Amino acid sequence: MATNTRPGPVFDNAAKLLSPGHRAELCRWLGTATTGPVRILGEDLEAYPKRVDYLLEVGPGRLAHIEFHTTSPPNLGLSMLIYLARLLDKYPGRRVEQHVVILRGGSPPEIWRQDGVTLVYKCHILREMDAAELLARPTTMPFAVLAKAATKAERRELLRKSLALIRECRDPDQGKLADMARVFAGLHLSSATVDRIWKESGMPIDMHESSFVRGLLAEGAKKGKVEGKVEGKVEGRYEERFSTISGLLRMNFSTDPAIDEPALDDIARQLAQHDLVTTVNAIHHAKTLDDLRHLT
Repeated sequence: MATNTRPGPVFDNAAKLLSPGHRAELCRWLGTATTGPVRILGEDLEAYPKRVDYLLEVGPGRLAHIEFHTTSPPNLGLSMLIYLARLLDKYPGRRVEQHVVILRGGSPPEIWRQDGVTLVYKCHILREMDAAELLARPTTMPFAVLAKAATKAERRELLRKSLALIRECRDPDQGKLADMARVFAGLHLSSATVDRIWKESGMPIDMHESSFVRGLLAEGAKKGKVEGKVEGKVEGRYEERFSTISGLLRMNFSTDPAIDEPALDDIARQLAQHDLVTTVNAIHHAKTLDDLRHLT
């Protein structure tokens, strides 16, 4: 069965909704030691039309910069260099530890060299990780479905285990963690399979109505506004809406063999002309693409 194969902000944004307490634990899991309370710093880099995913003050004079990518982007090293330059300019005298988390595809090098410039950052490739490590703490339980798995059956079992442990952990952010696991599962499993396992798990939270989805949409909209404002044009916001809608269409309708990717892109571009929250609510409640025709 088809799964969502198109990279986009839906999966990356899902990774960015951890609460402050979980962000500190995320740093420790990635190998960045923390000293005292971890403080969340602003994600906007002013003149540079990008926002970092996570920027945390993890100790005196020390910052942790974390980026999530569905697949390894072609210019990752250059992007991380630009991020680093802006961070050092904005926070002079600080030491910055950079991390890249790859949710699905690609194996980027941890050393980037060009024109005599060398940059070192840590890459964490989830598909190469042992699921047991990710299932050991609530912060990383949602990522376990993306861990090493040889078959689809193993992947389905990872989702079941992750939802079961999240349900049992009684974490204050239990609902958000469960929703993250559900979104990440869409990178490898069909929406029908994910929905079935979700119902079997006994999770009481309905993703379609959850605060997580509202937060995910708000994050995408905020990112688009920042980039559009800096660049002095509206294309950033439109493309952000298009990418979000395109990803959701694939999550909901990619199992239909009669629907090809160009057709979904065409529908996504038409839907991106409308209010994002209204459009996404319509997608989640639509049984078929015909239910969305009134918006195209």
